[in-house]
Amino acid sequence: MKRKKPMIISISLLIITIVSITAYYIRPTIYWPQKHIYETLVKDTPIGCDKEYVLEYTKMKGYVFDLNQQGARNDEIGNNYMRVYLGHYRGIPFRCDVTAFWIFDEKDKLVNIDVWKDYDGL
Repeated sequence: MKRKKPMIISISLLIITIVSITAYYIRPTIYWPQKHIYETLVKDTPIGCDKEYVLEYTKMKGYVFDLNQQGARNDEIGNNYMRVYLGHYRGIPFRCDVTAFWIFDEKDKLVNIDVWKDYDGL
């Protein structure tokens, strides 16, 4: 009986560890740090791709895309952008909204992606 108790504890800890790691990696993208969200978006919509490709990607993912939230820029980074709301989650203790900006040049080729996490404070 004494030998079974450490074995049960070890197996229980292993199961808890596996479940925790699995839960961490299957959570939605918006929970990830900004850098990881950026890396995922760049992998899925590589720099240099067309604006139409990014539009199809956002539709496929079901992200909220509002044509009124688009704009033109007058700086050296890009000529125009798409603002896409990726979603939100309840942090501790504040809500976090996640937004991505796909920035394009004058030929509608992707030049940069910017990811913002906005926390709703008191």
